[in-house]
Amino acid sequence: MARISTAVGKAPAALFLNIAERARRRARVARKRVEGVFKDEMEEWRAERERNNAMLKPSLGNSNARAELDALCAAEAERLGRALRRTRETMEECMVVEAQESWALLSEMQHAAGALLALLDAVAAPADLVPTDEDVVAARKMLLTLLREQAKSASGAGEKAIPPGKAFPVREWRGLRQGELGPAAVLAVAEQIERDSSVTAKQVVAQLSEELGAPLSSNDTANHETAVKLRDRVYNQFRLGFVSQVERTLRAYKAIEREELRWQSNWNTLVESLKES
Repeated sequence: MARISTAVGKAPAALFLNIAERARRRARVARKRVEGVFKDEMEEWRAERERNNAMLKPSLGNSNARAELDALCAAEAERLGRALRRTRETMEECMVVEAQESWALLSEMQHAAGALLALLDAVAAPADLVPTDEDVVAARKMLLTLLREQAKSASGAGEKAIPPGKAFPVREWRGLRQGELGPAAVLAVAEQIERDSSVTAKQVVAQLSEELGAPLSSNDTANHETAVKLRDRVYNQFRLGFVSQVERTLRAYKAIEREELRWQSNWNTLVESLKES
């Protein structure tokens, strides 16, 4: 019986790590698919940009070549608009991927934690085999144990009451924090970084809602406590990776957008100098 209880206590780590890894893999595969299409399109419009630049010759400054210059400027304006539109669309698609997979992880982890705690409640522990009117712990306690119990009793934080017919007290475990994953978190990070580029995603998420999810009720044992701690640890690791990925994606596509806008400014300057020559 003790071996079964010990083996079940190792399940939470495998369960929660598997949930997080599957969410990361799904997001990575979907993101690479979107980025692969965008990379091919970006190579095409950058090649087109170089062709347009090569065609912008001093001879176009002649008034007789004004129609050719206007046609070239129209082609470059269409290319620029297409580049900016696809950059924005791809960034949004990547953000949607992160929002969907992070929300899926949050939902799955909440349900998995509840099911796991219920499973741990159902697993018989050695203490369950002892009649409730008998003392489960050893009759002889060490001096250090007695001193700890005395200190708890003096502070009013003594042992929890054990319900009739139960071997362990019942405890409510804190739910996961809401608002740190999913679409709301992605939008908050995007809006704050667009407003102030010096802000990091971690700073934004730290200011989001402190509202907690529904608490979980179960027995209060070492295995239950370990399961909840592992849930929180895996969740926090995923949350940090999530906000970092959202920030990297946002800044990467914003850099592409800024590069195209700088090119537009240089192009307009060259065109104006040709018209004035």
